Amino acid sequence: MPRLLSATLVPFILSSLSVIATWFSLRTGSPMALEGSALGLFLAAPILLSILLPPLIATRSTIRQQLLTLSATLLPWYIFWFVIKWLTFPFQQRPVSLPLSGYWGEWMGSVIVLSAFAATLSAFTSLLSAIRLPRWLIPALITPLALAWLTWPIWTSPFWTGAENQPSLEPLLFVNPAINLNGMVYKQYGGWMEQSVAYHLTNLNQDVPFSFPRTLWPMVLWHLGFAALLFFLSALITARSPSPELKIARPGS
Repeated sequence: MPRLLSATLVPFILSSLSVIATWFSLRTGSPMALEGSALGLFLAAPILLSILLPPLIATRSTIRQQLLTLSATLLPWYIFWFVIKWLTFPFQQRPVSLPLSGYWGEWMGSVIVLSAFAATLSAFTSLLSAIRLPRWLIPALITPLALAWLTWPIWTSPFWTGAENQPSLEPLLFVNPAINLNGMVYKQYGGWMEQSVAYHLTNLNQDVPFSFPRTLWPMVLWHLGFAALLFFLSALITARSPSPELKIARPGS
């Protein structure tokens, strides 16, 4: 029971605190004005998880505990997004049933995208833990890589010259978590590259034509497939070289 609590309660509390901090840093005042910052409230999740998840997962000794920690860390964001969508969704369009479109579809799609990205983060952390890298080193490696993957449409932008780059960029854009997450809420909140600050950050939708992915499944399947492979390798390595504390003492020893 103590291990179960440490694997779930601590991550849930830390993730909830990050949600609350995001709310207070991005809210614009009255609930009616919340829609203006709602896009930032969605896009903040993968960035903060890139910082929070690796050190939490690295402290768990089994894949079961790692998956529990992953779930507990994601849950506050699911709840937070549900509330944000409800507060900013037009009153007359708020759902009374559960169709996989509109309000529910956008929320569920956002949950799936974030889960796939977080699963990959956790699997990569699990693999590095299995090969016995120091716990302090694992977040130092994974967090910069995760942030670079999320933000590459910004920091690679100076290398784009125009529309001729579109064919080579589209496959990567369509599996980028931030792009897919924004695509799920685009109809209600708009695109991040349409914000005034983005004109100084990226050439997307300016020199380089761009449209959001029509489906989230390429991104989700790519990330979940990669996560499954990494978790498999982690389990394989752990089974061949179990940690001393997991060894079962023989009778009479």
